[in-house]
Amino acid sequence: MNKILSLLALAATGSSAMAQSPVPTFTAQDKLDAASYYHIRFKNGGVELVDKGVNAKISTNYGNDASAHLFALIGTRQHFVLRSKNGNYIGFQGDRLTSVKEATQALQLTLLNSPVFGEGYYVISRVDDQKNSFNPHGGTGVGKQIGFWENADANNSLYFPLPEDVPTPTYSAYRDKFTKNEYAYKGNNSFRPERPLTLWYTKPAMGVSNPWMEYSLPLGNGHLGASLFGGLQVDQIQLNEKTIWTGTPTDMGGYGGYRNLGGIFVHDLSGNFDKTTKRANGYSRFLDIERGLGGVDFSDSQGTKYERRYFLLPPMTWWLPTTRPRVTTNFTFALPW
Repeated sequence: MNKILSLLALAATGSSAMAQSPVPTFTAQDKLDAASYYHIRFKNGGVELVDKGVNAKISTNYGNDASAHLFALIGTRQHFVLRSKNGNYIGFQGDRLTSVKEATQALQLTLLNSPVFGEGYYVISRVDDQKNSFNPHGGTGVGKQIGFWENADANNSLYFPLPEDVPTPTYSAYRDKFTKNEYAYKGNNSFRPERPLTLWYTKPAMGVSNPWMEYSLPLGNGHLGASLFGGLQVDQIQLNEKTIWTGTPTDMGGYGGYRNLGGIFVHDLSGNFDKTTKRANGYSRFLDIERGLGGVDFSDSQGTKYERRYFLLPPMTWWLPTTRPRVTTNFTFALPW
C-alpha cells in the first residue's frame, strides 16, 4: 500500500510556488556581445514569452532553454527594448506583440514593479503608456499572444529567471508533449458491449478542445478518481483525490472544487505501432458502468490483440490498471517518473 501511494505521489505533478527574481541587468546598445539574457515568465500559469520568428506574433509556451525563449533588456529600466537571443526585437503590430528584425522597429518599454505581487515581480509597459502592460490575451496558458491590459491584472505580473532556470515540466506541459500526436489506428465500428450500461468510443480521447470533459471515461470509488483517455502511443490516466481542493478556509470564494492530483503516462515501447504504416486495428475504448470497469482493445498488424482493463478497489482505495497481449509479445510500458 505504501508503495502504491509513493508511486501516486511521484506521478502527481502539481503547481509550485513561482520564485520571484531581482531586477534584471540592462545591457547598453553597444554591448550586445556581452548581453545578459533572461526568460520572461508570467507568474500566473508559469509560461514565458517566445520569439516565433520575424513578423510572427510573440506567444507563450512552457520553459525551455532554446534561444527563442531568452531575451536581453537593451537600455535602462526606464527606457529599453527587448531583443531575443535569436537577434530579433519585440515590436507591436495591430494589437499584439510581434517579432521584428530591426531595433528601430522595437517597442519602447519601461519596467515597473508589480502592483499585485510586490517585490520581485514586475510588469512591462510602454514608455508612453504606463497604465497598461504585457498581458496574455485570453488568460494564462500556452499559445497566448501578448497585448496590453491594466497593470492591476494579476496575469500581467512576470519575473526574469536566469537562462538555466528551466522548470520541471508541469502536468499540462508533459501531457501536451506526448498526447497530441497519436499512432495511426482504425476504429472497431462493429464493437458491441457485453452489458447495456456501457459507454464506448472507437477512438482515443483526443482531437477536441477539451478531451477530459468531452471524451475521457471516469472511474471512482469515493476516495480516488481517474479519467481514462486510452491513448495508443501514450496512455494518460488523470487522477484526483477527495482531500485535494481549491481555496482555503479564508478564501471561500474559490473553495469547493477538486484540484487535479496529476497523472500517470504509460508509454508504448513495443515498436509495433507508428504514425504511418504500423496501424493499430479494431480500436475500442469503453466504460462498463454496472461493473465499474474501463477497457481498451486493439490489435497490431500481425494480429496480436491487446487488452487494457482499469478498475478501482473500494477496500484499498487505489487505482489499478492491467494490460496484456493475448499472445506472447514484447509490448512493454514505462512510467516516466
